[in-house]
Amino acid sequence: MKTPGGKYVDVLRGSNDQNSPQYDLDSDGKPDAWLDTASIYPKNYTLEETEVYWLNPWQHLRTGDTTTYEDIDHDGRRAIDINGDGIVDIEEPGDKIRVWKVTWNIGRVNGYEFFDPYCYYEIWVDPPDLVAMAAGVGYANGRLEGEVNGKYYPNTPDINNANLADSSWSHWMERDSNGDVIWKQMIWQRINNYEGYTYVDTSATG
Repeated sequence: MKTPGGKYVDVLRGSNDQNSPQYDLDSDGKPDAWLDTASIYPKNYTLEETEVYWLNPWQHLRTGDTTTYEDIDHDGRRAIDINGDGIVDIEEPGDKIRVWKVTWNIGRVNGYEFFDPYCYYEIWVDPPDLVAMAAGVGYANGRLEGEVNGKYYPNTPDINNANLADSSWSHWMERDSNGDVIWKQMIWQRINNYEGYTYVDTSATG
């Protein structure tokens, strides 16, 4: 995923321990993104975690080259298969992605020459409240004037002991032409049957 602030986040590189999620911005003990394998059929399969390079099957539509591996970490370097034998000759470990290999040992199915199992994975994304995060960042930096219920600082269970050196929140914020975060004032308003926040660019209004 690419966040509004231009940061790439690879949700498939997080923790594989459901009791210790890595992507849990609001520290509520529940992951913000997870991989669901419940749809795999038939059962009695083995699931193995490994890492591979991704040879994008649609790459040829853009370049005509079907042997270019994806630059997952966006550093401009790619794994290379020099002789086209399907084995990477020049490694680029930062581009490997986590995969789950499913293996069935189903034996013989009477009456069928073949048996076609199916599987697909579902990536569930349940992002936390970004308004509450913005309020928490403002609070930790001494800029929040009112009270906002549910406010939090990313990856910090205790907002009063927030690690201000952790600037991961900035990946979700709008930036100016220089790449700096644009600070805006949140104003709670209620108009007839509408209620919510409006934002004022304090750098423009003074």
